[in-house]
Amino acid sequence: IKASEILRQKMRREPTPEELSHLTGLSVDVVQSLAALNTGDVRLDAPMDPEGDRSLIERFVADEMPDTEEEAMNRFLNDEIESALSTLPPRDAKVLRLYFGLEAGREHTLEEIGSMLGVTRERVRQLRDRALKRLREGDVGRALGSFAA
Repeated sequence: IKASEILRQKMRREPTPEELSHLTGLSVDVVQSLAALNTGDVRLDAPMDPEGDRSLIERFVADEMPDTEEEAMNRFLNDEIESALSTLPPRDAKVLRLYFGLEAGREHTLEEIGSMLGVTRERVRQLRDRALKRLREGDVGRALGSFAA
């Protein structure tokens, strides 16, 4: 919402999802999903459930606090992903890191990765697909599959 307001003031028009995506670093799909959720005013102090135990603001404040168990699980998962990627040829691993946003903190398109590696978008797609197939078929991929459930 804040990014939308900033762009609206700058451009004096409604920003497109692509412009919001560029500013926020979120994918266009995420921006569009968030925009769909932003359909009206919501009282932050209104109860969320019929019992009235927690308000929306209490949920957000509580959710911002780090959950030690969740952090530990995320670290473990990141270690497992890195372990899986280390079984791949370096170029294949780099393609997956860039494509899924594990490197540099944002997802890259096939075209962007291609220009970084000096290959075509189609070649990047082939490398990505080959790497994913190797992960799926290997022991490490089967172990990671339990996290997807």
